[in-house]
Amino acid sequence: MQDKVVVTGGAGFIGSHLTRRLVREGFEVAVFDSLQLDYGQLANLKEVSSQINFIRGDICDFNSVLYALKGARLVFHLAAISHLPICHANPLQAFEVNCGGTLNVLEASRINNVEQVVFAGSDHVYDLPLYMPIDEKHPHNAHETYAISKAQSIQLCKLYQERYGLDTRVLISGNVFGEFQDQSKALPIFIRQALTNQPLTVNGGRQTRDFYYVGNLVDAYLLIASTPGLSGESYNVGGDEEISIYSLAERIIALTGSHSTILEREYRCDESPATRLFLDKTKIARLGYQTEIKLEEGLRRAIDWSRRNSDQAMVLAKESGEAQ
Repeated sequence: MQDKVVVTGGAGFIGSHLTRRLVREGFEVAVFDSLQLDYGQLANLKEVSSQINFIRGDICDFNSVLYALKGARLVFHLAAISHLPICHANPLQAFEVNCGGTLNVLEASRINNVEQVVFAGSDHVYDLPLYMPIDEKHPHNAHETYAISKAQSIQLCKLYQERYGLDTRVLISGNVFGEFQDQSKALPIFIRQALTNQPLTVNGGRQTRDFYYVGNLVDAYLLIASTPGLSGESYNVGGDEEISIYSLAERIIALTGSHSTILEREYRCDESPATRLFLDKTKIARLGYQTEIKLEEGLRRAIDWSRRNSDQAMVLAKESGEAQ
């Protein structure tokens, strides 16, 4: 049986965590990444660079994707443009990468007889939720570019499962954080500001999310990929508590021992129109999923990594900008 696993976007934040875990689990891993989207970095894969096959390529180039997926048994499709402001400013690129890239992965998987594709969904597909917590039956009410591109990609996965018999599975994630995260995201900015005793700039602050550590997301990916009989299914995964951005900033100040204050700014709707997002994890819990690393421990790990890698974090921050 083939045991090759391909991770698209595998040099990015989440993809690199998944790649390192797959290597530890003994899989033959190929990473397909352009090193351009969402700041994928070869440095993220340094500790496993000799144990993987790295293929630099564009997810929009079908022939490159077809080549990368040859001989694969399983594909984790994470390559995407996930920055909402970038998607809003460049809708053509956003749909070409997010939807066109997904179509390329699905068609290349069909041609190469790949057994299974696991797609990285996002809680943004639920947009303005009708109820809380949000379960998988909640309609996809996407109204902005990134959300629509993810919702349409999920529909493509359903099409290939229903019409072409490809085993596709979708994992819809809440707000994940951890080591190697894009430094333009809110949590790394908070940590960097706290460690330097600068004011933590909070946009709005009263909106709530379900932040959780990236190791838990990797656990969820491996669980749904290894459980038989899940073809065509979607699963939510996120944090155990609904926490406001302001409260998150307070926790980071406390955990870092910082003298920082909190500077509140007007809420920026270009990030997300939703003031509350909290996912129901009942369905994935039935498979045996549970949160192994709680919020505070995850924050400690992210803070420790930022302390140890302050130079790398600053370089990434300059490349990605300080926009929260």
